[in-house]
Amino acid sequence: MPARYSDFQIRNVRAKRADSFAIYFDGNSSEPIRNISVENFSVLEARNATYLYKTLNCSFKNCFVNSSPLPLMPKEDIERKGCDVW
Repeated sequence: MPARYSDFQIRNVRAKRADSFAIYFDGNSSEPIRNISVENFSVLEARNATYLYKTLNCSFKNCFVNSSPLPLMPKEDIERKGCDVW
């Protein structure tokens, strides 16, 4: 089965604050999120930088959270986490 979210780019995003995660990619075993490129992305203040679950080939170039650079290929999370910010 193809991924529900795949093959796109996110560029030139700047935000002051994220309540929970600056980047939240939540895929699943049958439909991993794949081939997403994030470039020139900055969040000044976030409780957590990234959450990547069931993803493949997601890259981050020139991305910063809490003034710290993100790795080009951040580690995959091994547990599912909620993002309840409503």
